[in-house]
Amino acid sequence: MKRILFISIALTIVLLFTSCDTPINEYKPKSDDEKQIIALLNTYVEARNKQDLKGMQATFTKDGIYYGGMGGEFKASEFSNTDPEFWTSYGELTLYDPKITINGNVAKIALVTLYGTAGRFEAAYTLVKENGNWLIKKVVQ
Repeated sequence: MKRILFISIALTIVLLFTSCDTPINEYKPKSDDEKQIIALLNTYVEARNKQDLKGMQATFTKDGIYYGGMGGEFKASEFSNTDPEFWTSYGELTLYDPKITINGNVAKIALVTLYGTAGRFEAAYTLVKENGNWLIKKVVQ
């Protein structure tokens, strides 16, 4: 009986530590809106990792804002005034496990962010649909 209990606990621990996160680029969208949202977030990540500040800015609304836990607050309209190195100073950004809730023209996304050297963090993205296109309104890191 002790042996079965030990094996069960060991198996549970192994499964917990080896379970795979779903990278955002492997997420299976459940609707056309989710498909557009995932494409936008992938575009944002690519631009950020390439230090393409204009590309990042294009994924945000004109009054969009980024709140970074340790990095302060940035208006999307001012991204081009920031040091490109800031956006990759902790390593490349990867997004995982999106939980998307859409209510009309507003989408809320809870997900996990992974920075190369800084680790994993939870983040909340708010997107709005303007003229048929989804854009990032707010990121809270």
